[in-house]
Amino acid sequence: MFSCENKIASIVLLLACFITCVAYMPVPLFRRSFFSSSYGFPSPALHGMGLRVKERGAHALQFIMRQGSSTVLDNDASAKEIVEEARARLRPAFDDVDSRTQRILKRVLKSFRKQQVGTHMFNGIDGYGHGDVGRDSLEEIYAQLFGAEAALVRVQIFSGTHAISCALFGVLRPGDKMLGLSGQPYDTLEEVIGTRETHKDENDNSIPNQRFLTGSLEEWGVAYDQVDLLPSVAPGQYFNLSEIDRQIDADVNIRVLHIQRSCGYQWRPSIPVAEIGNVIAHIRAVFPDRELIVFVDNCYGEFVEDLEPTHVGADIIAGSLIKVRQGSSILRRIERGFKCEDVRIL
Repeated sequence: MFSCENKIASIVLLLACFITCVAYMPVPLFRRSFFSSSYGFPSPALHGMGLRVKERGAHALQFIMRQGSSTVLDNDASAKEIVEEARARLRPAFDDVDSRTQRILKRVLKSFRKQQVGTHMFNGIDGYGHGDVGRDSLEEIYAQLFGAEAALVRVQIFSGTHAISCALFGVLRPGDKMLGLSGQPYDTLEEVIGTRETHKDENDNSIPNQRFLTGSLEEWGVAYDQVDLLPSVAPGQYFNLSEIDRQIDADVNIRVLHIQRSCGYQWRPSIPVAEIGNVIAHIRAVFPDRELIVFVDNCYGEFVEDLEPTHVGADIIAGSLIKVRQGSSILRRIERGFKCEDVRIL
C-alpha cells in the first residue's frame, strides 16, 4: 500500500522517466515526435528545447534516485517544476498537431458529405463486383483528399510495396529507366527494382542472386540509377539539382523519377511536401518537353501535412493504409495507389 505522499512522488518519478526517455528518441525517424514540427521534420527551436528538457529530466531522475521518492516533495520541488516547464514548452507542438488534425478532419468530413456516405455503402454485392457504390465512393473520397484525378483503394493490394509495384509496372516499359532522386530506397524495393545482390537461405547465409531477380523491373528490361540527397540537408537543400539535371539530360530513356518521402530505415530527415514541390517545379522548368513521370512513395506520409505530393505536381503517389491510417479507420489494412493528370497505372 502507498501513502498519498508516496503516490505523488511515484507519479513525479514516472513523469521524469518519461521526459528523459522521450527526449532521447531519435528525431530523424518518420514519426510524430514531441520535438518535431511534423513527422520526421525537426523544428530547430523545438529540438533545442528537447535537448534542454532532456538534460533537466535526466538531472531530476538522478536526484529522485539519489534522494529517494519519499523525500522528493519535501526537500526539493525541482522535479515538479521541470514537469510543468516541459508541459508549457511542449504545448505549442501539441497545439500544432491538434490544429492540423482538425483541419484534415474537416476536409475528410466535407468529402464524406459530398459523396453522401451512408450505411447503404456497406451492403454486399454479387458476381463480378460491378456497381459497388461503397468502393467507388471510397476511391472518389481519396482522390478528392489527395488532389488526384482518381484513386485505387483495394484490399487486393496487400502492402505498400505491392502498391508501389503496381504503379511502377504500370508506367514503365522495357527500355525505360527509373531515376531515384532521394537516394537508395528502402530494402523491400530492392527486389522490385532488381538491385538486391544477395538473399538469405534457410540457415540465414547470404547467397548471391542470379543476374536478374525473377519478376523484377530489371528482368523486364528497365534500368535504374539514383542520385543521393545532399549531405547537409536543410530547407531548400534536399535534392542535388545539378546532378539530377545532368543525368536527365544525358539519358533520353529516363521516364520515371522516383522520390521516397519517408526516411525509411536511414538516418536522414524525411522530405517535406514543399521540398518535393520545389524539385518537381525545377524539373518541369528545365525539361518542359520531356514526358517525365514523377512518382512519390508516400508511405508514412498520409495526412501528416496539409498538402500531399499530388497537390504540388506529383503524377503518381502510392502508400499503405496499415501505417498512418490505421487503428480507428474503417479502412484498416487496405492499400492504395494514386494517379493524377493523364497518367494511367492500370
